Amino acid sequence: MKKLLIISFKEDLHIKPVCSELDSLHAEYFILDVNEIHSKYSLGFDSDNLETKIVNLQTGSKCILDNSWNIWNRRVVDLDLSELIPPELSKVINDEAKMTLEGLMFSHSGTVINDPRSNYRARNKLEQIKVAKTIGQDIKIPDTLISNNPEKIKEFHAKHKRICFKLQKGAIIDREGKIFTVMTNLVKEKHISDADILRQCPRMFQEYIEKDFEIRVTAIGDEIMGTAIHSQESILSKIDYRRYDFNVPYRSIKLPRKVEDFCRLMLQNYGLRFGTFDFIKSKKDEFVFLEINPNGQWLWLEQLTGFKISKVLADYFIKNHTD
Repeated sequence: MKKLLIISFKEDLHIKPVCSELDSLHAEYFILDVNEIHSKYSLGFDSDNLETKIVNLQTGSKCILDNSWNIWNRRVVDLDLSELIPPELSKVINDEAKMTLEGLMFSHSGTVINDPRSNYRARNKLEQIKVAKTIGQDIKIPDTLISNNPEKIKEFHAKHKRICFKLQKGAIIDREGKIFTVMTNLVKEKHISDADILRQCPRMFQEYIEKDFEIRVTAIGDEIMGTAIHSQESILSKIDYRRYDFNVPYRSIKLPRKVEDFCRLMLQNYGLRFGTFDFIKSKKDEFVFLEINPNGQWLWLEQLTGFKISKVLADYFIKNHTD
C-alpha cells in the first residue's frame, strides 16, 4: 500500500470524503494546503541526497517524499498572502511556490495523479478535438470553428443556423466583489454583426446539437462512471448544465462500450490517470463528445447519485502503479 501526498487547498470540499475513505483503509496520507505553505509548512529540497521534505509546523507531521508515496495533484492555488505585500511581489512569491511544487511533481519517482504537464496539454480544446477525431471513430464530434475571421464565423453560423459560443479556457471575473463567469451560449446574428469585436481574438464556435440529456463521465484508471444529467427538464440548465438546477434528475447510466473505450484512450493519449468528460446524448441517439477536464469536479455527482467516487479514488491513490 502506497502513502499519499494530497496537494490542494484548505477550502477544497473534495478532500474530506477521500480522506474518510483513506482512514477506513488505514492508509497513511499527508495534506499540503497550498494556500498556507508560507504559514503552516516547512518545505525543502536538498541536492545532496535529492530529498524533498515537507513538515506541518502545527502538528509536526512530515512527508519525506520517496517512491513509497503517490501524489494526488488535486488543485494548486495562490497563497493567502497579506494584503500588505505589493501585487508585483505577491506574483513572484506565488510563482516561486508553484514552480517548487511543479518540480516536486515532475521529479517524483512514484505516481502523480495527474502530472501537471499532462494536465496542461489535456486542457487545450483545439487539440482535444483533433485527438478525439483521430481515436473516436464511433463518437460524434461537433462541427467546430476557432477563428477571428468575421466572414468565416458568419458562414459557419449560416451553415448550421444554430451555433454556440464557449470559452477555450474558463474565466472568472471579479467585479466589485461579485464573481462572474461565461457559460456556453447560443449565438444570434446580432452577436456576430460587429466585425471589429470578432477580430479581437480567435473564438470557439460549435454547431448546437439538440439533446436528450447530458452525460458527465468520471474516469479513474480503467474505472469509467457515467452520470446522466437531465438538463433539458429545466429552462435554466437547457443550454449548459453548469447553470445548475439540482431539481433535474441525476441518474447513473451504463455507458456503451465504445464510449468507455474512447474515454480510456483519451486518458492514455494524454498520460492521465484521472479525468472528467462531458458528452451529449443527442436527439439522433448519438453520443457526442464535448470536452475532457483533466482535473474536473465530481463531489456533487457523488452527493446526487450515491456513486462511491471517493472510494474508487482512495483505492486507486494508494495502489502500486506500473507504467
